[in-house]
Amino acid sequence: MQNCWIKLRTAACSCLVILALVTVGCKRKPRKALAIKPDSTITDTSTSANLRLKDFGGVRNLDFLQISFKGRGSFANAESEMGFAYTIRVARGNVVWASVSVLGIEGARLLATPDSFKVLDRLNSKYIAKGYGYLEEKFGLRADFNLLQDMVLGNANGLTVPTGMVGEDAQYEHSAKQLLLSYFVSLADGKLRRVEANDVKLGPVSRLYYGAFGQVEGQPLPMQLSVDLWQPKQGRLILEHREVQLHTDGLSFPFTIPSGYDEVR
Repeated sequence: MQNCWIKLRTAACSCLVILALVTVGCKRKPRKALAIKPDSTITDTSTSANLRLKDFGGVRNLDFLQISFKGRGSFANAESEMGFAYTIRVARGNVVWASVSVLGIEGARLLATPDSFKVLDRLNSKYIAKGYGYLEEKFGLRADFNLLQDMVLGNANGLTVPTGMVGEDAQYEHSAKQLLLSYFVSLADGKLRRVEANDVKLGPVSRLYYGAFGQVEGQPLPMQLSVDLWQPKQGRLILEHREVQLHTDGLSFPFTIPSGYDEVR
């Protein structure tokens, strides 16, 4: 069981580049090797595509002050498959907080702020308290608070001019060091549908898929998030929201490191 939690703690740090929620624990089930293949993407830059993009109103992000999610998820890699329940709370621009549990017992907790993140591993009485640079140093992953917040919500900020169309989605591209990010936004409703991260040297890093869209106070919101990972290790994370609620204030973000916990260096 402890090995399961150690792997999940590592998976949590890996997933921080895109979601940063889970150092989760659960029943450990042996599985066959996970085979995840990247999507093939053909970008349409024709005149007709450019005319459609000209009339596109752009990305429609969720407008909120605070939001909470409850749901169930799973994480699978080549060695095991794990299920869990989660609660996520977000205060825009300030805090992303998450708690992960199995059979009603909390196993891990996350607190992310604009300058750092902390993770509690309750089973092993350990914790991580780092700046976001730690993710790049340890795992080669580049992340910050704004990226984490956007990925949790299915938002996409800073996109300017689309480079073309893929199917019925507008495609946007953004480069950061040797990482190329491609965003795919639905022309129908302006919601982010997919994000692809590719390392110019190593190839695919991750793919995020947003689906099962519902409404929260009149705004469209993805109720399912699926993440395929290739770097640093292959895996698949799925989150399915069961309850979503917007708040003006009042959410709490409790996080205390108990005495006797050892810091993970």
